[in-house]
Amino acid sequence: MNFLKGVRETVLRSKAMKMQVLQVILCCNNCGYPPDEDRIVHWRIYLVVRKSPPLAVRVDMHPGGRDGQFGELKLKKVKYLYSKNYAAGFEVQAVQNWTPVTFLSMLQVNALDYYYYAPGPHGCRYWCTMVLRCMEVVGFIQPGSALRFEQYIAQLNYEDPEKYPLPLIKGTFLRLSPEVQRFAQENADRTTIMYDPNYGYYRPNAPGTSMQLWT
Repeated sequence: MNFLKGVRETVLRSKAMKMQVLQVILCCNNCGYPPDEDRIVHWRIYLVVRKSPPLAVRVDMHPGGRDGQFGELKLKKVKYLYSKNYAAGFEVQAVQNWTPVTFLSMLQVNALDYYYYAPGPHGCRYWCTMVLRCMEVVGFIQPGSALRFEQYIAQLNYEDPEKYPLPLIKGTFLRLSPEVQRFAQENADRTTIMYDPNYGYYRPNAPGTSMQLWT
């Protein structure tokens, strides 16, 4: 796994990497600087391998490089499921029998490991969303999980549109497998899911209608 050359060997060799993943958490932390420290968030993925006492492998596509936009995959074994300064989190139950090592292989096979952030840098939520959708396609999580995450984001956007902007800000995958390219295009062709307490979830200006509603 050459794409993991920046990851510490102690993490890759830890027992947690070979334990069955029970739950997946997409979590964002406040990461801005005063006076706006709670206005900017960074999204990461937690692969939960034990709930009590908590143990997880944190997967972070971190903006780095000379321009601060080249994604650097970072892994860390952590003994918590949510950090102290987390702002929001979305939980999905894992299905089948897979491990963090299996997850990393999925990233590599589907070329989700080479990512370039949009200027800012922005685009961490897009990376997490694409990974979540890929996990759904390969059967790691239940069907419909990615849609539920979009709906969750729509609610957050309704409550705080500055902190959770929509439409989704997208970075660029430097190479993608054909399968991921297909559902990436499907995602690009759809309008953004929004939320209003009077209407529920909807897609503004959905084809053929003024808005498409569902609850």
